[in-house]
Amino acid sequence: MTHALVTMIPADVMGFGGRTYPALVSGRGMHGGVNPYFSLATMRAIAADTAADVARYGHDRVDAVHVIDGGTDSSGDPQAVVLAICWGYYDQDGPKGITRVISPTEHGLYPGASLEWVWDPSTETR
Repeated sequence: MTHALVTMIPADVMGFGGRTYPALVSGRGMHGGVNPYFSLATMRAIAADTAADVARYGHDRVDAVHVIDGGTDSSGDPQAVVLAICWGYYDQDGPKGITRVISPTEHGLYPGASLEWVWDPSTETR
């Protein structure tokens, strides 16, 4: 698959919390990590994991991902809005400043770089 004239390869990536997620990767991302793209199902898994981390460590310590469902579109595909919320910056940036909409690419993949975490290739096997 290509996006912006870059070939993507399947890989498992490790992000915040040391968990691994399936992704399509296109080159290098932030701070020397890889640049992953995730399916909506994987974004749901990341959202569940960050919700558990927020419950354990608190909002000011963990960025949270939320997937808000909105039915289906005219083609029958699921509609969803994916949000990243960086609670640790609430006092200085307010609600609008800490909330980011993560929009899918034309291929329906969500860019992991939007989460501001370093994503590394996983060495674990599934």
